[in-house]
Amino acid sequence: MKMTALLYTERWYETQVCRMETFRVRVVKDISEPGTALEMMMTAMLPVISFVHVFSAPTPVGEPGEQVLLEVMETIRMVFMIVMQLVITQRTPYILEFYSVQTLALADLVADSRTVDVILGFFPSMSLNNFSVSGIFTSALHLIKLPGAVRLLWDFRPQLSADNSTMDYAFFKLFERLCATCHRTQATLKSIGIIKSVIEYYADAKIRKDVELLRRPMDLGATSPRPPLLGTLSSYAKDVSLTEAKTQQ
Repeated sequence: MKMTALLYTERWYETQVCRMETFRVRVVKDISEPGTALEMMMTAMLPVISFVHVFSAPTPVGEPGEQVLLEVMETIRMVFMIVMQLVITQRTPYILEFYSVQTLALADLVADSRTVDVILGFFPSMSLNNFSVSGIFTSALHLIKLPGAVRLLWDFRPQLSADNSTMDYAFFKLFERLCATCHRTQATLKSIGIIKSVIEYYADAKIRKDVELLRRPMDLGATSPRPPLLGTLSSYAKDVSLTEAKTQQ
């Protein structure tokens, strides 16, 4: 059964690659007939539509799921690249009609948790004409295996330009997402002193307004899950306020 499934997968993928190569050759050629570009784009989506139908329906052939999924994602990526090349080189006026077909063809894949991050990443890639950003929706954050490197990264933060707010935001957002990865990652960040240094930074009286901004979303009683880093800072900020109030009395 495994050999049958493997042969089925390989033949299916080879067929799609041949079809994609045929489309690529046709795209390179000059297109002068009205409607030809739209026809090519519609044809390029056929493997996607076919896959959605086969993937969602039960089949007696037990294909290796992960392998099929990877190969199909690669086929869809080729479709996006070919369509992008077609639109850029031919400046076809039919692109809006193609978007409608694309929406219908990919709706089920976007709704599937196994494929949504990859599919969504293809759209900014196509828009920017740069498929190196196709993994923008795919999280690459896992367990920290070398804590020292993360600590070095954190230690470079004071050297960032004060007026580089974008980098500053991205820096803290990275560590916030690391905190949300799993409890072991949180424990690692705590063990190398990062959580402590963040709390000490926000305990500085000179930036009390920042502490207030961190507290505000929590004081409003929001029901959404609290980001671990902000939650820690918020709790600490309240403790600091109580301590200062007692000191003033």
